[in-house]
Amino acid sequence: MSELAGIMQNLAHQVVMSAVGRASQSLRARLPRGKLTLPTGILLAPASLLQGDADRAKEYYRGCFDLAGERIELGARSPFASTAGSEAWRNAVSSFGWLADFASAGSALPRAQARTLIAEWISLHGRKPDADWGTALVSSRLMSWLRYAPFYLENASEEFHRALMLSFARQIRHLSSSLSRVIYPPDRLNGTIAFATSVLCLEGLEKYHEKAAAFLVQELERQILPDGDHISRDPSYLLDVILQLIPLRQAFEGRQIAPPDSLQTVIDRSIPFLATLTHGDGGLAFFNGASGSRKKALKSVFTNSSSTLTPLSHARHSGYVRLSQGETLVIMDTGKPAAPGQGAAGHASSLSFELSHGHNRVVVNCGSCPDGPPEWRTATCATAAHSTLILDGQSSGQVLSQPWLKRLVGGPVVLGPSLVEAELDASPTGSIVSAQHNGYERSYGLQHKREIYVASHGGDVRGEDRLYDTTGRADQPQRHPFAIRFHLHPSVKATKSQDGKSVLALLPSKAGWRFNAKGANVMLEESVYFDGRSVPQRTQQIVLTGSVDCATSIKWAFKLLDKATERREPPKPAPLPLAGGGMNEA
Repeated sequence: MSELAGIMQNLAHQVVMSAVGRASQSLRARLPRGKLTLPTGILLAPASLLQGDADRAKEYYRGCFDLAGERIELGARSPFASTAGSEAWRNAVSSFGWLADFASAGSALPRAQARTLIAEWISLHGRKPDADWGTALVSSRLMSWLRYAPFYLENASEEFHRALMLSFARQIRHLSSSLSRVIYPPDRLNGTIAFATSVLCLEGLEKYHEKAAAFLVQELERQILPDGDHISRDPSYLLDVILQLIPLRQAFEGRQIAPPDSLQTVIDRSIPFLATLTHGDGGLAFFNGASGSRKKALKSVFTNSSSTLTPLSHARHSGYVRLSQGETLVIMDTGKPAAPGQGAAGHASSLSFELSHGHNRVVVNCGSCPDGPPEWRTATCATAAHSTLILDGQSSGQVLSQPWLKRLVGGPVVLGPSLVEAELDASPTGSIVSAQHNGYERSYGLQHKREIYVASHGGDVRGEDRLYDTTGRADQPQRHPFAIRFHLHPSVKATKSQDGKSVLALLPSKAGWRFNAKGANVMLEESVYFDGRSVPQRTQQIVLTGSVDCATSIKWAFKLLDKATERREPPKPAPLPLAGGGMNEA
């Protein structure tokens, strides 16, 4: 009990001190209080980098809103007055992101309905702050209203225009006065971007330009790491940020104002980072909260940016490693979990990896389900939901998922490991990453070391997982069960060999990979996969099981079974720095 109390006290201290530090620094960027300034019109609309779905607009017209993984039939009822649906569904309604679907329909009827729904929200919620005025909702709503204004304002009445401008003024004022008190970094960054975009796009708010730019620079420098990642280490969230920053840069240019240097610097750093975590199928790898492969969004960002698309081999500040050889790609998480409160959900994913071949994913992590049931959100944060080693059924970091944590910092928190290190080496024969973490040291006196090698032709992927004593407890060894999980993509068809010692994984491309291992039992079990949905897809996982005392080594390998690879002798890999010599094929 005392250890748990110490953990909670440490967590509370981290959150409070972080909030105090942010608040004291943010006070300089707060806007002056005074008379409410009404914008007189919309000078420009931030570009929409994503297209909506016109068929969904037809569903909205019938009173059916399918949002946040939940389908609600409203009939003639207003979606803003309904108590139906989950909190995630109601938030999705009030954020107005679905205006993209109306805009895609493009005709007079969806245009009129969009105006009706905006007017309904203003009438029901727009006069004074209520549950619909949280920072995240205000930010999303302002961006949606601005982005699609050219669509819904066509042939709008003067009365609607006046009500809209007044609502803009109230929400912008609320945002500007509350940002300095926002603890959760993603909400604060989204609010900062929405505020800067609003004062640039609306006529009559020019006196706020300088303050908006200063606040923007402050948050970008605080939250974006030197390698381009966000402090949450969530690639989905970073993608959402860049989808807003590119149009914001264009808004500065549209007002003939030089964008802050930090804005362009962040875009130029983050685009290569997103490329680092992009698989051959054009979608994101599933690490640390990534919810869905986001292929269309990635393609749009890459198309609308002039930044280099060259991926990083080692993003040292965020801790991701990319090994690319031939058509084979390995992406590995070699970083520490995000600090409490820096992202929507921490993940105990240290040393997990994903493997793809061409356009096909082979080994994956389970993903996340931010709009799903609480038990699924917690389960996807655990080590067992990732392709890595788990000891004694315990995650490599303690996953805390109390309801008050979600209210305070946005989701589950992972405490530990405190040390995660990685080295990357390349040679003519291939690339190798060597990494380790101490997540199991306190409870078991063991550290986990993982090495993954990808041959230059891409047809040979070898790995070794070691658990070794670091505390001197080897004279009193205790055996603990371990499992090494390799979650497979749902498109992979896996079958176990008759002798039970290997697994054949067949891809949609008809390419086959044979998996085998030494030092553990090979099993094939069921698994789940979340690809941007609240309901998981069924899939399979390869599981290596055994027990460990003070030193255990498990070697495993994936070998591509195609005629081109079989005709040639693969080059021998350089010896790896492991006890007992180099890594032999398992």
